[in-house]
Amino acid sequence: MLGNYLKVAVRHLLRHRLYSLINIAGLAVGMAACILILLLVRDELSYDRHHEKADQIYRVLQGRSARTSYPPGAILRDAVPEVVEMVRLCKWGRLVSYSEKRFEEQDFIYADPNVFAVFTFPLLKGDPQTALAEPFSIVITEEMARKYFGDEDPVGKVLRTDNKHDYTVTGVLEKMPRASHFTFDFLATFVGAEKVFYENMLTHWGVSNFYTYLVLHESSSIPALEEKMSALIAPVIEEKHPELTPPHLVLQPLLDTHLHSANLWGDIEVQGNITWVYVFSAIAAVILLIACINFTNLSTARSVERMREVGMRKVVGACRRHLVGQFMGESVFLTFIALLIGLALVELFLPFFNTLVDKKLGLFAGESRGVLWGLVGIALCVGIAAGSYPALYLSAFRPVEVLKGKVRSGRGGLLFRRGLVLLQFAISIALIAGTGVVYRQMEFMRHKDLGFDKEHVAVVEMSGGDIELFKAEVAQHPGIVSLAGASDVPPDSYFRSAPIIPEGASERTKWARLIVVDYDLIETLGLALVAGRAFSSAFGTDEEEGLILTEAAVAALGWESPEAALGKRCQIDGERTVVGVLKDFHFESLHAPVSPMAFEVRPSSTWLLVVRMRGDRIPETLDFLKGKWAAQFPDWPFDYWFVDQSFDRAYRAEERTGRVAGGAALLAIFVACLGLFGLASFTAEQRTKEIGIRKVLGASVPGIVALLSKEVSWLVIGANAVAWPVAYLAMDRWLQEFAYRIDPGVEIFALGGLLALAIAWLTVGWQAVRAALTNPVEALRYE
Repeated sequence: MLGNYLKVAVRHLLRHRLYSLINIAGLAVGMAACILILLLVRDELSYDRHHEKADQIYRVLQGRSARTSYPPGAILRDAVPEVVEMVRLCKWGRLVSYSEKRFEEQDFIYADPNVFAVFTFPLLKGDPQTALAEPFSIVITEEMARKYFGDEDPVGKVLRTDNKHDYTVTGVLEKMPRASHFTFDFLATFVGAEKVFYENMLTHWGVSNFYTYLVLHESSSIPALEEKMSALIAPVIEEKHPELTPPHLVLQPLLDTHLHSANLWGDIEVQGNITWVYVFSAIAAVILLIACINFTNLSTARSVERMREVGMRKVVGACRRHLVGQFMGESVFLTFIALLIGLALVELFLPFFNTLVDKKLGLFAGESRGVLWGLVGIALCVGIAAGSYPALYLSAFRPVEVLKGKVRSGRGGLLFRRGLVLLQFAISIALIAGTGVVYRQMEFMRHKDLGFDKEHVAVVEMSGGDIELFKAEVAQHPGIVSLAGASDVPPDSYFRSAPIIPEGASERTKWARLIVVDYDLIETLGLALVAGRAFSSAFGTDEEEGLILTEAAVAALGWESPEAALGKRCQIDGERTVVGVLKDFHFESLHAPVSPMAFEVRPSSTWLLVVRMRGDRIPETLDFLKGKWAAQFPDWPFDYWFVDQSFDRAYRAEERTGRVAGGAALLAIFVACLGLFGLASFTAEQRTKEIGIRKVLGASVPGIVALLSKEVSWLVIGANAVAWPVAYLAMDRWLQEFAYRIDPGVEIFALGGLLALAIAWLTVGWQAVRAALTNPVEALRYE
């Protein structure tokens, strides 16, 4: 019997090739898109789960900052019974050299010796318990071992950092897990690090360049522990640094670090966002839903043609159970064909998708098998759902009525199919509108006035060189407009914050981002003064006492206007006098609002060279700078980046989401149109005689096309009514993550609706024109 059912299914498939192709193709494309997106979601949810103690590890936050100072870690470890282990990390780029090989390495992390007791990083070589116990010891990844030592055994070899400090390789990491909220190529010990870092970095409570992690007992109460830890360090800070405000400590679960850190500043790396996981999951669900709707719609529509087959089978003894099994079996058979084709499409497009989302996802990787089994279950459910309606509906008819042709499809089935089409287009319109909002927000951020000119500005790291000497050497090149030095440049969320206390005040609740600059930065970045003057070497006291604030800092300190702030004294990195006020500008990406900022001039403490170049001479100017650098600093690589490109990278996650959403919208429309095409073809076929009679009675081709297109027009209009409020609410919530945002406006949603309507007309119109042009004699020949 099963063989007979299979044979009938194949015959039915071949007899109705167009509908079978549409059915299978739509479901295959939907499943492929769903698999790709679920692979991405699965990857985002897998971060840091490889650590054996992942459920017990917490990161210590200082309010909304991911970073802490160095001293609190030891106090928390020694004085809090709930703490089992404590480890600190510090990410600090270094020049690494071995023999003739020299590279600027950004993934260079310092850690406490017990780092391997907290985090699970298996070593190929070396003992994790002692690898970082000795001063100036270092563990490297297998990739770095090949890069610096080739086939030699790296253990015992010596790497030099910044042409000053020698580190002995004591271990080789097996493989850096990809799904980790922090990554490294080099892991150096904190033992002896006081000789490496600048003065007081490891002792001052106000220097927040570290990331502190705790392993807690499983029974620990997190809210109570946060209060306990904050109360523990407050008196220590008040005693050692009365100018500092004791922070409130927050414990962040390790497994939340990657996806729940969007509102933190100063993170160790750019993290993901749980919002994107929800968005991607919803997109995967709706694309699959559209594909399933198509499949169900066409299956139920075509099932009416098989009434005579059902009648014959009942006459020869088939019971209802057999008929239900046959229809459901055929439906499941088709869904599994679609699944196999979908898997082939995934393999074909996975490299492109990996490029799109900047990942290395694999279809048959161990962590992805759950996705595949889930799709098998979905295919089974879709097959049963799509087959159940025709199976239960057709098998209920009496065979005599079926064979006499007295049975007609009911109005309920028609309404059901119309409802499914409306839902399909509502989803498609919502995706189109959402993609439009993402695109407009990205364009808004790219072109918003940041308060300074970011174009044609390069930044050169001067860690190992005299910045003033190099400026003098290159300043006269015709491709260079201006040069300046700074401790930080936009877009940067890692710069130093300092308490600022106006004269006569005792509160320490006001903070400002403190930037050290030379005399030329304001001019080089094109910053605007609204009051006072810029720093000048003509004023001998500027380096010791001068201070420039932004408008936001003036407002935070309670002064009435920028002019009122001039001449005021305040405590920030010593006693200083306000000599100028800058118009607010964006030092960070547009995710964050403008924050109070303070500038002090100290050229000898700057380490970033800011170079404004002529736009038509950038390649020539870079070659000139490289040549001068090689001659002046032969032991240091020439490392630079452009400010505008750094801002673009800050929005990479949103751009990725926009690309995925845009692709999803196209796929959704494509799959919906496949189904609409199939239904339009079926409808035209069912109404062939009606169209013939109308033509005999004088109906025109445009009139018949309008008749057949009217229904889909109303369905798309109804879909707009459903899609617009849902899409608006979803995108308004997404836009709340930005400090500066667009107003979505009605035009984006209207454009999405009109686009969907136009596509629907084109899809149905082609079939309608074909039907309208058919010779009525052919339709009425046998009547």
